[in-house]
Amino acid sequence: MLLLYKAEEVRSGDRRALERCHLSGEVLMENAGAGAARGICHAFPQARKIVILCGPGNNGGDGFVVARHLLSEGRSPRIILTAPPEKYQGEAKKNLEILRALKIPACQSSERTDQELREFLGTQHLLVDALLGTGTRGTPRGEVLRFLEMLPEFPQLPLVALDIPSGIHPDSGALLGPPARAAWTFTFLAPKTGLFVLPGAEYAGKVLTIPLGIPPERVLEKPAAACWFGEDTAKGLPRRFSSMHKGNRSTLLILGGSSSYRGAPALTALGALKCGAGVVALGVPENLASSCTSLLPEAVLEPLQGETLSPENVASALHGWKDRASCVVAGPGMGRSPESLEAIRFLWKEWEKPLLLDADALYALACRGEDLFRRENAVLTPHEGEAARLLGTSSEEVRRHRLEAAEALGKRWGTVLLKGATTVISGGEFPLLTASGSSALAVPGSGDVLSGILGNLLGSGQMPPEAAASGAWIHGMAGRIVEKTSGREGVLASEIAGAVPEVLRELVSQTLKD
Repeated sequence: MLLLYKAEEVRSGDRRALERCHLSGEVLMENAGAGAARGICHAFPQARKIVILCGPGNNGGDGFVVARHLLSEGRSPRIILTAPPEKYQGEAKKNLEILRALKIPACQSSERTDQELREFLGTQHLLVDALLGTGTRGTPRGEVLRFLEMLPEFPQLPLVALDIPSGIHPDSGALLGPPARAAWTFTFLAPKTGLFVLPGAEYAGKVLTIPLGIPPERVLEKPAAACWFGEDTAKGLPRRFSSMHKGNRSTLLILGGSSSYRGAPALTALGALKCGAGVVALGVPENLASSCTSLLPEAVLEPLQGETLSPENVASALHGWKDRASCVVAGPGMGRSPESLEAIRFLWKEWEKPLLLDADALYALACRGEDLFRRENAVLTPHEGEAARLLGTSSEEVRRHRLEAAEALGKRWGTVLLKGATTVISGGEFPLLTASGSSALAVPGSGDVLSGILGNLLGSGQMPPEAAASGAWIHGMAGRIVEKTSGREGVLASEIAGAVPEVLRELVSQTLKD
């Protein structure tokens, strides 16, 4: 797992390095700039003409150090200052003076017309964004804003960001203004959360942490703000033995289905079975039973009286499976009839084992859940629109503040998996982030498959946050496999489910190697 920090704690770490370890600000800036220059040379070995856009603070000072080391590597750095030279202070001022002594060309952007700047940028091989550091919170202004508005005109010109792309909030990933879109971000001392949360993650490119010459754990006192979750998901997978039988695996009861969405519960069951569930029972309205049998003969049928979920038929299903089912998944294809909404209220109150709610079950919570209690063993899987409905806000607001939205939902309901290119999992406090997916996942039924994967992991005994993070990662990797073999277009949700065993096989193989 990769620990992610808020910018203020990293800046406090810098101060502790100065006070406790007797390092100077010059040494820290030198280590940051030298490390970033090495990263640039490695990532862009052919780039000779490199322009560094320097803001008035220490981020600009880092850019000055980068320029000096690039010159030592035989590159041709050029500096553009977005502030008058006399505005630079401390270590940044000293490094600017060194550049003058080395005769590295530098100009002031305010003294150039837009056309002159455009012509100059068009001749360069690489841009370095040293405009704004992690201490900036407000909307970019002046010469910095001028460049940020101009950069999209040069999509062919790769950009490297120092510490964080300008225009991105370092903690939330929210856009503070027109953002710089980086191919690489070289961040200093420790990775910041805003580099891994959408929309900031979309602009950060590849992220590499540059050490500053002191172990981060010696100067970072506050706990990490979040955790990046990846292949370590393998460590939490249930162990399989040659002597086991299906009763040793999870047993799921899936409640859902309606005349308009007959296939959704079957796709959830398929996801669960492909992820290793032992028994999956489909609790669907009786008029859907025959179609579900044809879609997935491996599932057990639990026909529900009536044409939709209701408190009465859900109570009957729970009575029959209370001793056997280790987890209930509710919502796929359920519809929004008044009876089904009441059925989710009943389920929330009466089912005591792990519970996963998706799709219209989330609509039920938003409409009828005002008096329901929080559950430690529940997982909710909303997309941004569903999260907005649960929070009483807009999808755009959730998109801009995904960490805060997931935290608020986690505190209210239980563990929340906020879907997206970067998935956020939160139980109300320490969030987990993961992003293993592909645009091939953006197809009907993909979320139903995810619910089945998560349901199996919950039913196998994983704690809700770990199950949610593991399931999201497995689902994303399955999408990558399908994209690799079939492309991004024309993908079916059943193909995503079909790729899950290959993901699990690779995870188990990696665990055995470790």
